[in-house]
Amino acid sequence: LTVGAKEAIMTDMQNHWAREPVEALYTQGILTGAYRTLTNFPASDNRSRFYKHFQEPMFSKVMKLLGVMDEIAAQRQVPLSQIAINWAAQKPFISSCIVGAQTRKKIEENCACFDWSLTETEMRTLDEAIHRYLDAAD
Repeated sequence: LTVGAKEAIMTDMQNHWAREPVEALYTQGILTGAYRTLTNFPASDNRSRFYKHFQEPMFSKVMKLLGVMDEIAAQRQVPLSQIAINWAAQKPFISSCIVGAQTRKKIEENCACFDWSLTETEMRTLDEAIHRYLDAAD
């Protein structure tokens, strides 16, 4: 990468993701659509004390993002998790993505996201939704 490209990537990362890292959203399955209603987790569960995406007002904002992701997933006829993983894989400032899976079927389902790529329009739609719903969440 050129120096200018590296600076542009760093600026993009700092402006959009430094306050609310998107990779933290996927942690605990929230971007898989597994949690569509606000849940009261036990005090010992990190989702009740560490991940503010499982608490209001962030939870409602994440649900709006999921709505955008749902539309893309429905058009592509793929699971929501593939949208999240595919988006992360296409971002140059994300060097790794740790994906959990409980079964072989889920592993295969997640890996299938590498058989296709989100279009530039889909990536832009997701980026705009992240900015609209999550960057302005504070």
